[in-house]
Amino acid sequence: MSATCVAESPKPFAYKPLESSSHIRLLKIHQNKTSGSLPSSGAANRPDLSQYFFELIHNELSGVRDNKAVAIARTGPGRTDYIPISYTWGTQGRIKLLELRRPEDGCKCLGVISITPALLDTLPFLAEKALSLGVLYLWIDQICIDQENVAEREQQVALMGHLYGQANLALVWLGQEDEATACLRQHQQASPTPGGSSAITSTLGGQQPAPDSVRKAVLDLLLRPWFRRGWIIQEVALPRNIKF
Repeated sequence: MSATCVAESPKPFAYKPLESSSHIRLLKIHQNKTSGSLPSSGAANRPDLSQYFFELIHNELSGVRDNKAVAIARTGPGRTDYIPISYTWGTQGRIKLLELRRPEDGCKCLGVISITPALLDTLPFLAEKALSLGVLYLWIDQICIDQENVAEREQQVALMGHLYGQANLALVWLGQEDEATACLRQHQQASPTPGGSSAITSTLGGQQPAPDSVRKAVLDLLLRPWFRRGWIIQEVALPRNIKF
């Protein structure tokens, strides 16, 4: 969906209480057709946050009653397709502001949410990827959970297994592109493996030899903070598919 948005003075966003213990919030992505921001023509082709605006909606997880799964339906009439994001908050606090808007309100700013610089930098990439997959909704803990509401945080954490389990796809964000990821991407493109399996996986498993530069790049990648998070087990094991 495209709409015209005009900047206004921000105010703190007021979270509305969730309707039940089986409800979550989802971040809806809108394309800002008058942002004046076009994709970069540089090598990185970095998306820009001004190309999008966002609103929060409430959504009920199917087959959940009192935080217990009674039947999980991944698809079906009325089901909202969403992508949960597995990522790291970064080392800095929630010192950046994300504006929330809604087309029905003339795209005026409904308020701002405090998020980490790492998430603010990541958000345009996530929006671009989701839209390219035909999905309008993301679930991101920093935004979709009222971080100032301790009771809600605890209740929503209890839903994580259901939330990821009902997702057809989860996106894993390991961080910004660097020399290691560029090396691995080049190796993947230059060394396709039978059946479409990852050349990197084959290298790690010893099925395919690789130059020292690739092995070093793999080790550098595995040292990223994401791999030290305990939550990644359910975040990658429960969804039907994951993309990095």
